[in-house]
Amino acid sequence: MKINRSIQVYIELIVFSFVFLLAATIFKDEYLFGWAIHNWTFFLILCLVPLFLVLINKRLISTFMSIGIEGGLFIGNYLGDYLRAINIAKITPEISNQEIAKLHLDPGFFIWIAIIIGFAIVSVIAELLTRKKV
Repeated sequence: MKINRSIQVYIELIVFSFVFLLAATIFKDEYLFGWAIHNWTFFLILCLVPLFLVLINKRLISTFMSIGIEGGLFIGNYLGDYLRAINIAKITPEISNQEIAKLHLDPGFFIWIAIIIGFAIVSVIAELLTRKKV
């Protein structure tokens, strides 16, 4: 059992490191990836949560959270850019400066966090359902 746990920890570490490396090099000019690199301590703490969950034998929750963190980073970045572009297209000369500033906001970070929370909730429900069957 410990071998499987350590393998999962290594796999998650490799995936987190790879995504961080991609964010620091290829995607550094993208909004959410640049934010994650600039706020690397937040990203590090966020990535340590699933690793801790593996150590306390919550492997399913850890896997779902890892998928949410990494997948949510990509989805949040590109969906946030898309929604921001749609909002910017709504700007007209009659709109106030406050509304213009509001329409320029990128919702990518909030999408990312919502995906992480959503995956965490789904994983807890899945864990409870599988525990009842056993």
